[in-house]
Amino acid sequence: MKTARKLIIGILKLVAALLLLVVVLGFASLISHKALMITGGIIAASAFAVIFSKDAAATKTNKAIASVVFVLAALMAFGGYVEGQKEQKRIAALRATDPAAYLLEIEESDPDLWLAELEQLDPEAYQAEMARRAQEAAEAAARQREQEERERRAEAARQEAERRAAEAKREADRRAAEAAAALERAQALAPRRITGAYVGCMTKAALDEFVTAASNNDLRQIQALTSTTCTSIEGLEYSIVDRGWMTSQIRVYGNGTSAVLWTVSEALKSGQ
Repeated sequence: MKTARKLIIGILKLVAALLLLVVVLGFASLISHKALMITGGIIAASAFAVIFSKDAAATKTNKAIASVVFVLAALMAFGGYVEGQKEQKRIAALRATDPAAYLLEIEESDPDLWLAELEQLDPEAYQAEMARRAQEAAEAAARQREQEERERRAEAARQEAERRAAEAKREADRRAAEAAAALERAQALAPRRITGAYVGCMTKAALDEFVTAASNNDLRQIQALTSTTCTSIEGLEYSIVDRGWMTSQIRVYGNGTSAVLWTVSEALKSGQ
C-alpha cells in the first residue's frame, strides 16, 4: 500500500515537472531557436546537478524525475541548436540567392542588421533610406522648432497681457488716488457753514455761562449774553482754530470780517 502511494506521488511529480518543462520550453521556442537552446541547456544543467547531488533531499524519485527532465531538456536544447543552424544556413542561402527577399525578411526582426545589410547589398536603396531618415529628422526638427516658437510667442503674449493688466491696474490706482486727493482738497477748500441754531462766545467762560443758562431755561441770562459776549453763528462760514472734546475755538466769517469765538464742538459736526 505504501509502495503504491509513493509510486502515485512520483508519477504526479513527474507529470507536473513535464508540464512545467513543456510550458517553459514552448514559450522559449516562440521567442527564438536560440532562446530554446539556452533555456533547455539551463534546465538540463539543473537536472544534471540534481541527478548527481549527494543532498539527502535528492531522493531516488527526485533523481529519476530529474533524469527524465534532463533527457527531454537536453533534446529540446539540441533541437533548438539544430533548428538555429538550419535557420542560419537558410538565411545565408537566401542572402546569396535573393537579397531582396532576405532584406524583407530581416527588416522587422532586426532593423539594425537590416540597415547594415542594406548598405552592403543595395547601396542605392541604402542612400535613399538614409536620405529619407534625414528628411524625416529635418521635418521633425522643424516641427519642434515651430512648436517651440509657438510656445515662445504664447508665453510672450501672456507676459505682455500680464504687463498691460498690471500697468492698467497701476494707472487705475493712480487715478483713484488722484481723485481721492482732489476730493479731499475740494472738501478742505470748500466753505463750511454752521447749519444749526448754535451760538459763539468771545470767551470760554461766556460760552459756559450760556450753556448753563440754556440748560436752566434762563431766558433773561441768555438775552444778556447774546447782547454782549455771545452771538448766533447759524449759517456763518467758519474754520477751526482749536477742536476740543466738548467745546472748540473757531473763526467765523461774515460781512468781510472775521472773529474768533468759542462754541460747542457739536456745532462743528453740523457744518461738515
